Amino acid sequence: MEGAVPNQWPASFKPSILQPTGGLNGPWNQSYPITEDGKVVAVDTPGHVPGHLSVIVRADDVSYLLLGDATYDQDLLDQELTDGVNSNPALAVDSLRKIKEFSRSGNVVLLPAHDPQAAHRLTEEVIYCCRPYAEVELDFQSDIYRPNMIEGPLNQGSLYTTPGLLLVLFGTVVFFMAEIETRALVTSCLRSSASPISNPCLL
Repeated sequence: MEGAVPNQWPASFKPSILQPTGGLNGPWNQSYPITEDGKVVAVDTPGHVPGHLSVIVRADDVSYLLLGDATYDQDLLDQELTDGVNSNPALAVDSLRKIKEFSRSGNVVLLPAHDPQAAHRLTEEVIYCCRPYAEVELDFQSDIYRPNMIEGPLNQGSLYTTPGLLLVLFGTVVFFMAEIETRALVTSCLRSSASPISNPCLL
């Protein structure tokens, strides 16, 4: 479980390994049953991290797809844009396309983990309609995913586009440089005086 620190788990939580015994499920060649009746299953949506899973919950007239981090919001899904941090952009886009294909098969409510509209879609049962978008020509020759849109608008204001990623990276570097300089200054001040009380850096 990526990023899950065991010492923060509830004492009664004893995870077990899911087995891909569910067979074909929509665009997915295998699935992982969670309940005996097969109404709750996990499917492979890798890309964000290796082994990432999403969960399908089938009700009487609607299915809910809990996406986790497979996509951060529906706008990115529509445009088939990956998030800023993923282990394999090619797999991430393939997962997005399978999610859209599954959604076209029936009434599906999508619930991305970081989408602020997810709670509204859940309570109101907002069915996802795959909005048509331009084909995406993928370029995975670099570490940063750069989608080449054949046609259609590109959301240049998104942090998930290349300029946005560079801005975030620049800000992160500046922050850490400032922190390193501050720590060096404090260390120098502490060493300049034997007594912290008389140290002018601490006044």
